[in-house]
Amino acid sequence: MLLGLSQNSAFLLLFVVLPVVMAPIVIALVARRSPDLPAPYRTSQLLLDGEPVRAELLEWKNKGPFLLDGRPMVAFKLQLVGEATEMSITQSVPRPLIGGLKKGMILDVRVSPDRAAGAIVLPLHPGEWS
Repeated sequence: MLLGLSQNSAFLLLFVVLPVVMAPIVIALVARRSPDLPAPYRTSQLLLDGEPVRAELLEWKNKGPFLLDGRPMVAFKLQLVGEATEMSITQSVPRPLIGGLKKGMILDVRVSPDRAAGAIVLPLHPGEWS
């Protein structure tokens, strides 16, 4: 007996009551930490409506638990072609595509009009990087 509870009561408490009580707390904490980006700066909106530009890949690094995540967050540092603008983009990328990244390669990017945000247009297959 744990805390004076029978085994059945302990299982009920552990697998039903505790998750129901903890779920709203966890959801509130995660939502509070999420950035509140205006719609025009979200990756999905940039890919739809952003201005198409080309950019040279200067560097990139994984920002999370790479081995456990099928789409890890990757921080890219890019130089827009024909402009003096360098920009940083953090975006989730399917793990098989990461192996095809090479310093100096040219990527298709969609940017906001003020160049404050951007999104990389990802290919469907690893061999399709430009």
